[in-house]
Amino acid sequence: MEPNKEYIDDVFQDIIDHITEIYDPVIAGTPATGGVLPYSLSGSLKSIARELIARENKKIRNFPLIALVHDIDENKGKSLANQYVISPRILILEESKKDYFPSERITNTFKSVLIPLYNLLLNELADNPNINIGIVDLIAHKKTNRLDWGTQQANDKLNAFLDGIDIQFTDLKIFKEIVETTIFTK
Repeated sequence: MEPNKEYIDDVFQDIIDHITEIYDPVIAGTPATGGVLPYSLSGSLKSIARELIARENKKIRNFPLIALVHDIDENKGKSLANQYVISPRILILEESKKDYFPSERITNTFKSVLIPLYNLLLNELADNPNINIGIVDLIAHKKTNRLDWGTQQANDKLNAFLDGIDIQFTDLKIFKEIVETTIFTK
């Protein structure tokens, strides 16, 4: 049996690790990502922004990024002993150009990078044994496309010219131990 996944960060990292194994940036992202695989961060928006600045100072490419944003409310109680129910926020971000028109953002970042990563994220959530939903359409969430979201004046926003998909999940059930049978089938 797999070790307990007591924290959403553990489940999130498993999902991102699998996305980087199957994502093909040459097909999905060229020329936008230059063939670069996505990576993940988790933390508050401010801590993610600080990490991005540190990476930028070290000349490490920051995008595409899939970020798990904390604070995350977690429902607890006796009836939830083997699972927890959370409503996490996940950002999928790609660097853009400040002079892009909206149609260029849709073509160069959304269609080529962000939407393929969004679809992979949902598929991986549905297939993850700790979530065990099996069907993407059963994952309750709100998706917001954010064109020209990042700015050079970051307090709670990220300090770059970015386009992104902002996802707020609702009542996502995470099983602490792998469930042996699938609840739903595709």
